Amino acid sequence: MNLDKRIESIDDILTPFSSTVITAGHIGEDGYFAQNYEDFSDLSICHHGTLEFVGENAGRPFMYRLKETGALYKYFLPSLCVQFDEKPKFRPFNMTEFMKEFPFGTTISFRHKDTVDGYFRVLFIGYTAGDPKEAPDKDVCLGCCWYSFKELAEEFEYRNDSGEWVAFGVKEL
Repeated sequence: MNLDKRIESIDDILTPFSSTVITAGHIGEDGYFAQNYEDFSDLSICHHGTLEFVGENAGRPFMYRLKETGALYKYFLPSLCVQFDEKPKFRPFNMTEFMKEFPFGTTISFRHKDTVDGYFRVLFIGYTAGDPKEAPDKDVCLGCCWYSFKELAEEFEYRNDSGEWVAFGVKEL
């Protein structure tokens, strides 16, 4: 069986036969729950939540209870044992991608990446015109200031529709 590439070791998955001392030490931790061992080949199909308690269940030595739903599972993987990518990488928007995300007249909330307090709310007013072959790095006008796509991607982030701060750009795969 192939495990999800984010799982550090197969030994980190707690099973119905894991040690009582080890399993009890994980109560209250965040992690992934599954009924089938094979579900750990893709963490997106596992249930995610908090381990409420470890208890005995008819015919099985241990069951892991998901606090959020109260459901019982055979397997538990603590989140501490999962490697997550630091941050997704973004490349700057091109004009087509920018216009799709922010049509003319859109109000954009954005801030410097190193800031957590203040932010700007401005209108997308326009962009530099001309032949894309001669000037592929067009600038856009936000409020009364001009920015290049490279500058926006490197120095700023914007608030998306779900309220999260994300980089000005397209996530690279």
